[in-house]
Amino acid sequence: MSVALIIQAILFGDGGITAIGANCFNMAVAGRIRGIRDVPHDRRRFRRHEQTTMGRRSRWAYVSLNVSALLTAVQLGIQPLLERTPDGQPLYSPFPLSFAVPAIAMEHLLLFGFVEAAVTALVIRYFQKNDPEMLA
Repeated sequence: MSVALIIQAILFGDGGITAIGANCFNMAVAGRIRGIRDVPHDRRRFRRHEQTTMGRRSRWAYVSLNVSALLTAVQLGIQPLLERTPDGQPLYSPFPLSFAVPAIAMEHLLLFGFVEAAVTALVIRYFQKNDPEMLA
């Protein structure tokens, strides 16, 4: 995941080079916390879990994306509290938590989360039909 984020930052300017650490944390670490719940006790149970329906997986993709977006919003929202010029102006992000969290979280809850879940469901469906061993 980190390699994909670095490529996005370099090729597309997605977040920028200086935000790679925060992006890696938000997307690659925090967004995958939901997997902790799914840690199996044995290999057989893991295989059964991996053969679940795509609706369940796309639902977790929706949750994962929104957790990452919320963490990004909180990071942007606390910057005005942390870094200020001597006259009190925010250095990096001028938007407080009261603006950053609703602005970022709402667009992900209402639009981008569903798009991500749909894309995940389509990719899983493709692999289920064409190469089911990739999911095992």
